[in-house]
Amino acid sequence: MHRLAEAVVEMSLMTEAEARKIIDPMLMTDPARMAAAIHAFRAGKAAKA
Repeated sequence: MHRLAEAVVEMSLMTEAEARKIIDPMLMTDPARMAAAIHAFRAGKAAKA
């Protein structure tokens, strides 16, 4: 896991699984795919709340 992912997990901002999905260097190079991943992440968070 990348250091950034480790940091967000330690700060309890994301679970390890969420961090692995969102904090992906290859994903971050594709704005459309990144936007879709963020949308899915937010929808998942909203559903759990």
